[in-house]
Amino acid sequence: MAKIMNDEQRLAILEAYDPQEHLIAVGRNKDNSPVLYYPAAWRLYELRLRYPHFTLEAEILHMDEEKGTVIIKAIGYDGLDYESSNLKGTAMKQGRIMELDKVETKAKSRVARDVGIGTEYALDMSEDETDARHDDKPVQQERRPKPLPQPTNDGSPTEQQMSTIAKLQKQLGEPQSNLDGLSFEDCAALLREYSQRLQEKRKSA
Repeated sequence: MAKIMNDEQRLAILEAYDPQEHLIAVGRNKDNSPVLYYPAAWRLYELRLRYPHFTLEAEILHMDEEKGTVIIKAIGYDGLDYESSNLKGTAMKQGRIMELDKVETKAKSRVARDVGIGTEYALDMSEDETDARHDDKPVQQERRPKPLPQPTNDGSPTEQQMSTIAKLQKQLGEPQSNLDGLSFEDCAALLREYSQRLQEKRKSA
């Protein structure tokens, strides 16, 4: 069982923590200087050190079995809720279904970047200097996903939610359930539950 740090221990670790110690070289610039990158796992670790009560969640917004792709949305905030929080961020990441855990981690790490934890911050460089060399570069190379579903005015679920739930139920070997009466938020919670179960199933396979 993991040990729970008290505030005194956390602050002591945070004071000694140096993000630059965890930067890795992922290539070379034209002047032969290293292109540095702050790994996602360390970003999330720093996030927990700085903001121990930060809420960080992820959900599957779309899954395409034919193409083998999935779109994950991550949301994070430090407060009672997203709307009232001054420290918050959202991010979406598209990737392969077989790498669901990795896609989720990348989406969450982009939320961390939104609140000031990323390669450019670890290097203490200006945004202009890092646009083409660090975290933003892969984003520019990705194909932008189509507009994603938003809650309807009456709070009812979207067709995309219903379709994704049906696909996840099929992958989990569950019978197709009747979703009548469920709201957008109900379906979002169901998608989170199914995605977590699917990850656990793949880990144990």
